[in-house]
Amino acid sequence: MAVVGAARGVNVVFLQLLIPDNVPIQRLPSAQGLYLLTNGVIFMAVGPFMGWMVGKNKDYNVVIVVLAAMNALTLAVWGAQQLLQTLAARRRPTKGQQEGEADAAV
Repeated sequence: MAVVGAARGVNVVFLQLLIPDNVPIQRLPSAQGLYLLTNGVIFMAVGPFMGWMVGKNKDYNVVIVVLAAMNALTLAVWGAQQLLQTLAARRRPTKGQQEGEADAAV
């Protein structure tokens, strides 16, 4: 149970740091507002479903497993994003390499 709470805490903190890392400063207010709107809509849509699951199963374990799966999905998406950014950075030549190639071509 503590692991689920810790994972949720990490998830909430890193979501707030992820947006400024990937959005230019002039678009940050719009991106943050879109994130909050999406978060509110999802909570309003999924909340009754979670309540229905608790009522049907008479147990919170299923809800906790579903929330843990959602956290795992978020971590998987972050991992994929990090992997793609790392691969893109390796393929992109650095400024020194570009200048060296230009000098060699002359």
